[in-house]
Amino acid sequence: MSRRYSFCAVLLRWATFAITRMSISLSGPGEAHRGLGHSLAHLGEYEAAAREMALADAAEPGTAVHLADMVWVEALRGNIQEAKALLKKALALDRARESPRRELKRNLEAMEREGGPKDWRAFLLRGPDAGAILELEDSDDPEKRYGLIVAHNARLRLAFRMDPARSKDLAPARKFYLAVCLDDFMESAEREGWPPFLRDVAAVRREFPHIMDLMTVTLSDFDREALDGTCSAVLGLYQLLAREGAVPKAQFRHLKKRIIRLRPSILDRVAGYNRVRRDPMMTYEDRERARDEIFGPRVGFR
Repeated sequence: MSRRYSFCAVLLRWATFAITRMSISLSGPGEAHRGLGHSLAHLGEYEAAAREMALADAAEPGTAVHLADMVWVEALRGNIQEAKALLKKALALDRARESPRRELKRNLEAMEREGGPKDWRAFLLRGPDAGAILELEDSDDPEKRYGLIVAHNARLRLAFRMDPARSKDLAPARKFYLAVCLDDFMESAEREGWPPFLRDVAAVRREFPHIMDLMTVTLSDFDREALDGTCSAVLGLYQLLAREGAVPKAQFRHLKKRIIRLRPSILDRVAGYNRVRRDPMMTYEDRERARDEIFGPRVGFR
């Protein structure tokens, strides 16, 4: 897999996304308002997002997807009763997509319960419930266990994407770049069947160098900038979790110290493998031997 990590390339990817959104919007004004609403919601501008979603619904009335977007924005605003009423209308309009919206209904009910999270961000950051943990411990079905872990991690990753989006200290390209880096880190872990709950900071601390080695051999343009971006993204996630009380602050500090200490040796392996990969005189066998020397047998040839 080839992926550029430079800021220019990230901007290009973002521009491509924007152009795609513009071309979609030509099919109807509702899509244009919907796209703006999603962008504003991720920036934390919930009032403005709600207005754009309402305009999308007014432009194309009776569209279930617009109503579902309005449900999401009302949940972000903490307006659970309004969200539930809109969800009921969305379900009545489009039974074909009932299943994912039933999941949203369960999420809203969890937010509505006494002592539950009162807004969408708090819901994303909540810990796994006791039933889910018991299912993981008792399940003989590895796919079910894997699915529960990935779903929980996805909520935390979404919370992370929303957090830097509100920061006025980061350029838009940097916010997008950090989200890409964290996604690549987790995708590399998930391909290996590794991922624990992301709250298991000890496991992340232990496996971090191995996941970075996997990224080095899997992503052909993984370099110093990519390494630093990934370190920043992982630490940014755990800084958020520590700040919100989702993980102990001491565990975040231990993870930060380990990443800072390991970075020079990881960078040496990144530089060494990139030299091997780009040497046109090396045969397949030469590269395989060099890979084993750099990473050891735990990282397969890519």
